[in-house]
Amino acid sequence: MAQPPGTRTFDGGAQLARALFAHAPRRAALAAGLLLAAAVTETFGIALLIPLLYAAGLDSGPEQAESPVRDALARAAETLGIELTLPVLLGAFLVLVGVRSLAAWQRELQLTALRLGFVDGLRKRLYAAAAHAAWPFLVRRRSSDLLHLLTQDVGRAGQGAIHLMQASVHLVFAIAQGAVAVAIAPPVAFAMLAVGGALVAAASPLVRRSRALGERLTAGGRAVHAVMAEFLGGLKLAKSDAAEERHLRDYDRALADLRRQQLDFQRANAAARAVQNVGMAVALVALVGVGVSAGLGTPELLVMVFIAARVLPGLRRLQGDAQRLAHVLPAWRHTLSMESAFRAAAEPVADPAPAPAPFRRALTLRGVTFRYQEPAAAGPPALSEVDLEIPARGLVAVTGPSGAGKTTLLDLLSGLLAPTAGEIRVDGAPLSDALRRGWARSVACVPQDPQLLHDTLRANLLHARPEAAEDELWKALGQADAADFVEALPEGLETVAADRGARLSGGQRQRLVLARALLREPALLLLDEATSQLDADSERRVLATLRALAARATVVAVTHREPVLEAADQVVALEAGRVAAERTAGAPRPRPAPRKARPAPGE
Repeated sequence: MAQPPGTRTFDGGAQLARALFAHAPRRAALAAGLLLAAAVTETFGIALLIPLLYAAGLDSGPEQAESPVRDALARAAETLGIELTLPVLLGAFLVLVGVRSLAAWQRELQLTALRLGFVDGLRKRLYAAAAHAAWPFLVRRRSSDLLHLLTQDVGRAGQGAIHLMQASVHLVFAIAQGAVAVAIAPPVAFAMLAVGGALVAAASPLVRRSRALGERLTAGGRAVHAVMAEFLGGLKLAKSDAAEERHLRDYDRALADLRRQQLDFQRANAAARAVQNVGMAVALVALVGVGVSAGLGTPELLVMVFIAARVLPGLRRLQGDAQRLAHVLPAWRHTLSMESAFRAAAEPVADPAPAPAPFRRALTLRGVTFRYQEPAAAGPPALSEVDLEIPARGLVAVTGPSGAGKTTLLDLLSGLLAPTAGEIRVDGAPLSDALRRGWARSVACVPQDPQLLHDTLRANLLHARPEAAEDELWKALGQADAADFVEALPEGLETVAADRGARLSGGQRQRLVLARALLREPALLLLDEATSQLDADSERRVLATLRALAARATVVAVTHREPVLEAADQVVALEAGRVAAERTAGAPRPRPAPRKARPAPGE
């Protein structure tokens, strides 16, 4: 059964409060103690106003009028041997105000530190959970959604912590001031609190609406991030196709929808404030009338008005905090659900720096099938019942038409993906979760679309092996036929590659990424069309490096390039996810199996 909307908001707020306390229990307890100290001093400070006003001569009410608060304070002073003169009362009032201000100052510092630490901790947990999630889980999600989660959703969860803390402060002070009002004149105080409660209840439907608007805002924010990521990720294509206006229209639509959600929420808040302001004015007028008719003395009446002027706006602020909390709770819940999903998809915990897995004999695939989606009704598998043996050391070329499963095969060999069916063995040992992290240290990959960090070329190379010496960097660059062009750059290795390597040509990026992979000295080097953007001379020199490397390691290259196919020790042709042909060095070139003719319409 679905929970009532108000219950869902309360449960979400309670869950957020528990998370805050769990994050830093000592700091949270200190902040709560400071809040209580501020409330207590506030209560006594307000109570002192009554004898202070009497001592100042403001006693125009009947002399016989009862004043429980004044009498209680007089008895306490008599017990302590203190005379409640005007200087004593003024001094005590100033001390209480000072203590309250000090407690409030420290409380705000502690609450701010608690909130910032909570947000940072949440962001770090999410980042770590995403980093350790399995590749198949990550690849099914838009990177823009992950970015929005780590920035906007986590930020709004931090806002929820603010509203929760503010609501706690307003509630505690409303209780403290209400207690003083009850001590002064119980019937008038209960009537005042009843009016305040009615005003809050009248605005409670706005909490439900705020929650719905918050859910729409969370979805709208992801849509805006998606549009921006697609535009920036394909900026070159957008410029070359003169498609800027289309991207701008998409962005305008997404942004307009997001702003609509935000304005709807502000309209709801403004309407609630307008109604409550009128209600509070009526309540104050009624309070004065009831107090006069009840025979309150002037000091008591003034203090009751003072309390009402603080409690009723405090209740209004409490209502506003509840609305804002309901508005951001969807982002908090989404953050928690994604963290749970990341952790559920996590790869097994292992030694953070396992030893590279040995690879001395062969990498064997038996009946390997892989699907990107389940169930089988989602479509044919990317790879189906692949049997293949890749010997240690040598150059293996994988070829085939687009969509044949070549990149999927590389991802399986690297351990990024695990077979849906069948198994992969390294030297006879199953490539299981226990072996996968060590295997990752034995493998280096050069993707079809080489990516570089927005950093120096040196930093990009050291990303593969931070401890590499200067001569090792230049050796790897030389092997990748990149040393000459790097030396020719004005800043050499200190040249900044720019975003995704935009300052370099496609061939230069390919050679740098290859050099980065070679620095790892892998047992298995996987190349996905890694020479596609090289000229003939560069390709010949890189191919000579790969042939030399193949004497001590295994190189598997997805390629359509004839020089690579001719130099390979083994060629595997894939078609429609299956091995269509295979040959070894010296054997005739494989011919892919002929495709079946497509039946004519009506056959």
